[in-house]
Amino acid sequence: MKGRQANLVLVAFVSVVVLALLFSGCGGGTQTTASGWQWPRTLIISSGGGSGLAKYVSWTTIMEKDTGMSIRVVPEENSIQRFMSVQTGKAFLVKGGKRELGNVIEATEGHAVRDGGPWQMRVVWIHAISNSGIFVRGDSPIKTIYDIKPGIRWAVWSMQPTVLKVPKAIADWIQLPHDQIVWVNTGSYDGCARAVAEGRADIMFGFPTSPAIYEAAAAPGGIRFLDLNSDKDPEGAARFRANDPAYAFGPILSGVPEARGVWGTSGATLEVTLDKSDPELVYNFAKWLDTNYERYKNAFDTNEHMSIDALMNALERSMIPVHDGLIRYLKEKNLWTPAHDKRQATNIAAVTAWCNAYPEAIKLADSKGIKIDPTNEAWMNFWQNYQKEKHLPKIGLHQSLTVDYVDNY
Repeated sequence: MKGRQANLVLVAFVSVVVLALLFSGCGGGTQTTASGWQWPRTLIISSGGGSGLAKYVSWTTIMEKDTGMSIRVVPEENSIQRFMSVQTGKAFLVKGGKRELGNVIEATEGHAVRDGGPWQMRVVWIHAISNSGIFVRGDSPIKTIYDIKPGIRWAVWSMQPTVLKVPKAIADWIQLPHDQIVWVNTGSYDGCARAVAEGRADIMFGFPTSPAIYEAAAAPGGIRFLDLNSDKDPEGAARFRANDPAYAFGPILSGVPEARGVWGTSGATLEVTLDKSDPELVYNFAKWLDTNYERYKNAFDTNEHMSIDALMNALERSMIPVHDGLIRYLKEKNLWTPAHDKRQATNIAAVTAWCNAYPEAIKLADSKGIKIDPTNEAWMNFWQNYQKEKHLPKIGLHQSLTVDYVDNY
């Protein structure tokens, strides 16, 4: 209950703090670094709501005092609009998990609009080590993933392909045909957790740090997370990744007590910006986050994951290129190696291939009278086929710093 109460208090508290951030005046001038560079007066970060917003507030308030900047953490629940705000230069920073960033670059679903799609994003820092997993009610007869049988009632918040991707990948792990899953579409993420807690669904894929999972854990039946230990079943895990290469596996580090230590999906949520963002700003931003880590690491549950060591671990597998400003800082720390240079070139080539292909596909679709709209099945089929024709590289996780992930459409 302590964790749940802490999450609810944070969500309630953050709305007050955010209003202060949004409407505070710029005050006096900003600080100047030892090299003579001056921080900008205003910096905008595009964020979702809830705990993600509270996390930003936990460290940006310290940065504001040190730099003199007015940092505006702007809440935007629509993830497509969040990314577009950085794509268009309206905001400096946005966070994204491996699947979210892949969805943007591959222009899946709602991102497949005329002004959306792939853009030249670059890593600025690490936001958190993200964990997710699957859970059932505490009194469920399903003890392991191998107890999942035909007719399983799987709670989902929509029937979009990206939402069904992980459940289908888990089905591939245990070799359960997808048509033997009963989808319980609740219409919302919170509704999924309630459906499992109330017995209207058997299982859900979710995020252990989310308030909805804390609520489900506090329900009379409680919840149980199911182990996704890839070391014990590497063949099953390989079948999962063949369906969804955006995920790796490891122990869950944060969230409800029922999840901690159980293996789930694991990966880094990264802070990204435009490739054209000021290299001096990115350099000094990264330097501040590194040198002030001890001051903010305990200000929020997952801030401990924002260390430079966690960043370097994430960069070993990420397919998102690194911003030049961050590269400069890592070189000063003697952390950037020739292997990183090679990986950077690979990642830039992959993202560039998508950035070039998307406007080409739009131009060709226009010539055929196909309306560019993610709700238009003709456009989505056309874009999917175009990806295959161009053999565009899927956006997944590399195996290591020296072994690339290569899988073309």
